Amino acid sequence: LEAATRAEALKSGDIDFILAIGDKIAITLEAHPETTVLETASPTYLGTYMNMTVEPFDNVLVRKAIQAATDREAIRQSALLGKGSIAYEHPIAPNDPHFASQYMPPAYDIELAKSLLEEAGYTDGIDLTLFTSPAGAPMVEMAVVMKERAAPAGIRIEIKQVPEEDFWSKVWLQKPFTTVWWNGRPPDAALSVVYLSDASWNESRYKNASLDALVVKARGQRDLADRRVTYGEIQRILIDDVPRIIAVFKPNLIGVRSNVRGIEVHPLNWPIFHRAWLDD
Repeated sequence: LEAATRAEALKSGDIDFILAIGDKIAITLEAHPETTVLETASPTYLGTYMNMTVEPFDNVLVRKAIQAATDREAIRQSALLGKGSIAYEHPIAPNDPHFASQYMPPAYDIELAKSLLEEAGYTDGIDLTLFTSPAGAPMVEMAVVMKERAAPAGIRIEIKQVPEEDFWSKVWLQKPFTTVWWNGRPPDAALSVVYLSDASWNESRYKNASLDALVVKARGQRDLADRRVTYGEIQRILIDDVPRIIAVFKPNLIGVRSNVRGIEVHPLNWPIFHRAWLDD
């Protein structure tokens, strides 16, 4: 069934819960007196990649300027309607035990972005084309916020929106500056499919032998404390190198009737009902 149809069935009491709802549907369910929304942080993320083999993205100062001109909270409010959580250039979510809170990119800082652009040689600002699409996630909304919030730094972004049916075949992995979204994965899988030098989906053409070795090292570490150190260093590297901007993590949302109890929302969207019950 369509999402809106499922939501109406929940409101009417024909069903007791619905899984994997979107942010807009969640707003309508929160406004209804007999339904509510359960939420948990998710490692599913939205962001952009920059092809580091082509100008101007081969210059780390340009990438850092874009990083400083990214208003993550504004993206969260617009693209996710205030839900979800902020991301920091890597796919490890804040509720993951491997998340390293000591490593953060700069906050939204227009003056820093300007100075980085000038240091990179772009004293009159820079013109960029950002490709996007409504292909399964609110990437267009994110692109609009990036354009608006980066403009005061002299980062002039032209948005090119393509149809969903063309995005994955004609844009992704082909255009140098593109919005993306990825379903959540555990840290090793999330890093391996995108960041390893030989990864087939290495969107940014990022090659870093030190990071490759750290990903492999973490696989052999049985102790959580040891893995935290290794994954922390990975997070620091990705924040510093900025091959991609990962701006926000989407939430996992479940809609339930007010008499539903004990349902848990899993970060990877697995349904967990073994403790659930219905009040009379």
